[in-house]
Amino acid sequence: MASDYCRWWLLWWFKKLIQTGQTGVANSSGATFSNSAAYGTSGNPITEIDNLINVLDDNAMSREDLVVFMSYANFRLYVQALTKANFFANYIGATSIDANMEATHPNTNVKVVPTIGLASSNKVTIGPREYTVVGFDLTQDHEKLDMWYSKDFDEVRIRANYNYGVQVAKFGSTAYFATNGLS
Repeated sequence: MASDYCRWWLLWWFKKLIQTGQTGVANSSGATFSNSAAYGTSGNPITEIDNLINVLDDNAMSREDLVVFMSYANFRLYVQALTKANFFANYIGATSIDANMEATHPNTNVKVVPTIGLASSNKVTIGPREYTVVGFDLTQDHEKLDMWYSKDFDEVRIRANYNYGVQVAKFGSTAYFATNGLS
């Protein structure tokens, strides 16, 4: 549960952060996912992910930690497209609701992960996990971390007040991240 919340929060900020036209962010001019689009045509989820991978620089494509983030609705369409194209046997990981859902894009090392942070959005992004940084600020004197024992409920409770934010590491004009350009 906590990891889902962190994933939601991270991708909500990530969605706000990645803008087309920024240095180091490529745009593939993607189409909205369609469950009726044939493999290899515009709108097919597998083809759209291929297009995202193709706009990355060679330095980014050689990385082993590339991950695609998309909404759960688009992930369902993606899994359906993998099944229709007969890629389901080796590429779809756990897709049960209580597991971390993810798939591996066919013939690549790219992981595809759904996130609540992109809910009701057609935006799909790709980039290295290592270059997405989450920061927390616990050093300010107006923020605090309290822990106490509650006799009423016989449990230890923690309350944390802090600031947090997300940033994408950029290295010159190398396109380590790409988006389909949709909102």
